[in-house]
This record gives sequence, C-alpha cells and structure tokens, in this order.
Amino acid sequence: MTMIATSGTGQTEADRLRAEARQHDADAAESFDRCDIDGFLSQWASGRMAGLKLLAADIAEAGGKWNFRGLFDLDGNLVPAVRVEGRWGWSWKLLDEHGRCAGWFNESKAKTEERRVAAHAKKGYYVGIVRVPARAELKGTSYFNVMAVAVREGDGFSPDAEIVDNGQD
Repeated sequence: MTMIATSGTGQTEADRLRAEARQHDADAAESFDRCDIDGFLSQWASGRMAGLKLLAADIAEAGGKWNFRGLFDLDGNLVPAVRVEGRWGWSWKLLDEHGRCAGWFNESKAKTEERRVAAHAKKGYYVGIVRVPARAELKGTSYFNVMAVAVREGDGFSPDAEIVDNGQD
C-alpha cells in the first residue's frame, strides 16, 4: 500500500506534489515512447503514482483535511461510529465510550434521497459530512481497480471532527 501523509502542509506542498505528478506522467510517456507497450507495468505504475500525488496535493491544499461521511443522532450530534466494509457492503460500527463495538447501523438502500433519510431517521440516525485530517493512498484489489483514495487519519471516529453537514435538511 502506498500512501502520502499531507498534514500540516499547504500551497507549497501542493505545488511540490503536483510537480511530482507531472514527472510521473512524463515518466509514463517516456516509457511508452521508448518501449511501446512492453513497459506497460512501468507506465501503469507511473500513472497510479501521478493520481496519488494529485490527490495528495488536493488534500494539502485543503489544509490536510478531507470530507467523509459521518453518523449523527436526530439532534444533530456526532455519533461515535466508524464506517467499515464487511461481507455485504458498508456498515456503521457504533462505538461505546471505550471504543468497542456497541452495535451496528446499516444505511438504507432506498432509491430516493428522501426515502433514505426517512428510513435512517426511523432508526434514530442521520448520515452527514465531516471534515477530518486525511492522507492519500492507493487502494484496490487488482491492477484493474487500483486508484488514489482519501483515507481518514486514524481510520476511525474523530470526536473533534469539523461538521460540514449533519444530515438534517
């Protein structure tokens, strides 16, 4: 797994990362010119690294933070929970005061936003957006789906997260 931490950076860090991304793109083009498709793995890797650097630059430009989903109670308070991927998709693992699992919440798969919000409210929750420290990582399960993604620092619940939208209209 390749990752780039971006905390405490800023515009100069973003500029540096974008320059590195341009270099990775240039490396891929040079590899193709030199050996056509025989260098496909080098070209693929350079492309993935360019994407990683560009996302890291965006995160740095945003002050080292990124927007992620957050779980809120019906009063708009942030609920201690982490989003985890399981066998049947993504779920929220509710946490007790010690950070241990206290239950689960599965988001509605209703086709309309209105129905999803209503279904969540019936269960006592809203899904909103929080802004927290993040880093860029390459993730995927094969060559075909590796891509740069933003990942929460600490990979979990942040009680001091900046609330962007608490899920209530």
